[in-house]
Amino acid sequence: MMTKSKWINIIGSLIIGLMFGMLVLLIALLASGAFSFRKPLLVVYSDSNQKLYDGSPLTDRGWDMEGILKEGHNASVIYKGSRIEAGTSENIIELVITDEMGMDVTSDYNIQYQYGTLTVEPRKLVIVGETNGLTNGVLDSSSYQIASGCDGLIVGHREKISFTDGLADVKITDTAGAVFTKNYFIILQLDGNTFFPQSSDQKVTLFSIYSETADTVYLKMSSYGDYNGKENWKPAPRYEKLIDGKYSASYLTTFALSAMNGASAVPIKVQSLCGYYALPYYMSEGEYRVQTSDTIYSGNTDEQYSVSYYRFDDNAAALTGALGDFEKEYRNFVYANYLTLDETSRNYMNNLIQKQGFSAQDPDIISKVARFIQNSAVYNLDYPRSLETEENVAIAFLEQYKEGVCRHYSISATLLFRALGIPARYCVGALAFTEAGKWTEVPSDQAHAWVEVYLDGIGWIYVEVTGGGVSDDGGGGSSSSGGSGTVLELTPVTTRIPYDAQMHYPDQAVEGQLLGTLLAQGYRYEATVSGQGSEAGKTKTEIESFRLFDPSGNDVTEQYQRRVNPGVLHIYYDKFDFVGEGNEKAYDGKAINVALPDVSSDSKLIAYGLQAVIEATAEFPVGIGTHVYQFDVKLYQGDTDVTDKYWVNAVSGKLVIKPMSVTFQAGSAQKVYDGSALICHEYSIAAGNLYEGHYVGENVEFAGAQTKIGRSDNEIVSITIYDQDGNDVTKNYSITLLTGKLRVTPN
Repeated sequence: MMTKSKWINIIGSLIIGLMFGMLVLLIALLASGAFSFRKPLLVVYSDSNQKLYDGSPLTDRGWDMEGILKEGHNASVIYKGSRIEAGTSENIIELVITDEMGMDVTSDYNIQYQYGTLTVEPRKLVIVGETNGLTNGVLDSSSYQIASGCDGLIVGHREKISFTDGLADVKITDTAGAVFTKNYFIILQLDGNTFFPQSSDQKVTLFSIYSETADTVYLKMSSYGDYNGKENWKPAPRYEKLIDGKYSASYLTTFALSAMNGASAVPIKVQSLCGYYALPYYMSEGEYRVQTSDTIYSGNTDEQYSVSYYRFDDNAAALTGALGDFEKEYRNFVYANYLTLDETSRNYMNNLIQKQGFSAQDPDIISKVARFIQNSAVYNLDYPRSLETEENVAIAFLEQYKEGVCRHYSISATLLFRALGIPARYCVGALAFTEAGKWTEVPSDQAHAWVEVYLDGIGWIYVEVTGGGVSDDGGGGSSSSGGSGTVLELTPVTTRIPYDAQMHYPDQAVEGQLLGTLLAQGYRYEATVSGQGSEAGKTKTEIESFRLFDPSGNDVTEQYQRRVNPGVLHIYYDKFDFVGEGNEKAYDGKAINVALPDVSSDSKLIAYGLQAVIEATAEFPVGIGTHVYQFDVKLYQGDTDVTDKYWVNAVSGKLVIKPMSVTFQAGSAQKVYDGSALICHEYSIAAGNLYEGHYVGENVEFAGAQTKIGRSDNEIVSITIYDQDGNDVTKNYSITLLTGKLRVTPN
């Protein structure tokens, strides 16, 4: 007979075994999906959309779903996403699920949403004018105009430009007075000064720029003259004389750099997207309007333009010969116009010079002033706006506020340089951070201000003086990708070595436009560049380490944000030079013809068994000027592209289109005295001709009237020539204007 304890053990074992069996069965059922405690997962996506602000709602009803509905269930969407105002918001939708009976069973599912975005872009508005029409703090509409080439106002909106404490602002309203300013990105240019007056954070693209080289490019729009104590500058005095009758004095530095042995220019292409024309420093040849003003750059912003530029080098040679004579004359003009200071600013800056021990004779004075200004304040987008109402913003910035944005740094530096007797002027434009082989956008938060100083014998050079991180200031500031310090773009120099089956390593030199400026001011650097190759072709090189030292030997690396790009180690079998032919003709409204290099009988190509395919990379030019015609060369061995195994040097030809000469004769007239003015608005072509289809517009302006008995000249003041499509083609003509005579005789 079993004892009681044995029965207890047997029953306990059976219960444990039963429970274990039930657990195993439950796990098996869960694994098989026979039943589940989890809701089915659905992931719902909404589409994105964007448009230019036009006052109407932006919506998008596109959506998609991942996951499986239970049998008999249906899904529909409620659309909640909509946007009218400029900015970005989520395209919100709501999924509703019903069963066969139409009952809402949405809660039976685990729904996750991934919303797209609805983006309304602000309209770009460029307003250009003068402040001479200011009445009771409001600018009369006859004193300004909305520039073409931008988006303009929508129907029913109107602008109002007002001034408070000397600061300009623009308000956009409808006919009922409702304010819509935040839907516009506004650039205001009054008396040659550029403002971004709106208080919203709207941003647009100013330029798009293409380069085969990664670099930091300073795109200049204009420079200014005398300071008024606030944040405005008077227009800079223009130097009328031209180099070779063609180039403004701004090109002096270009000529100084191009005279250096082995100097080569970097080509870029620029497309203006907001009505502003800008050019890089030390600009050379290209298909762009050659500048005749040394202060404000201008050109056709509706079309893409190309220009090459030099990087500044501390070995720039002083100009000699005819260019040297021109520079000396211009230097006198510069010293007479760009050392001006009001008494308050001069006294403050002189005390500062004495306190800091600055001397204009110090060879490092430019870099020392730049560093002093950079370290004098903290860069802060949220600086106290009361700074702008101070009697002298530059003094208040350095002495009291000690925070601000790029224009405050640049204003102060310009005045300090002038007090030292170094000609300087305040400049505005934009910073472009180009990427090799790509189009790069230049957004409005990369608008920027800096200083130009004049180097005797060479010309104007730009100097970066903004400290603590360059960023959008809503009024001529610039932007980098964050961090502290001005952006220092660095790229290993291209190393080229003839193939010899040996292992080769890159040069340890790096380059960059801002770096070149610093080197010219006495800085030096130490760098390590890695990479290696032994086979013919191109190998990527990289900057492993970089340290920058100021002229006193101090390590200032951490004062700059560094943007590092890869370089190239190029091992090549042989070098091929392909030279484009030039051509020259008088303007006739047609594209100038040019033949691409003929390589059909090239003995070196034949010896290597290569074929060269040459393609044009630009359209043939039509307008006057000296144009660089660019082309691209690819080398093939059979069907294999072997271009990288050779050094291909494509030398562009120069295409010169000279203006067509035409002489206009103002008409003559006479009458007997009757007390009224005698005028004559007639003219004729005295010599030369207009190209077929071209005509003189109706807006010919005359100066001349004779009321009393006697005679006077009848002058043509302005005459404009148009083509058959209504385009202004006056610049393609060399125009001579002859005066007529107005004669009033006695009764």
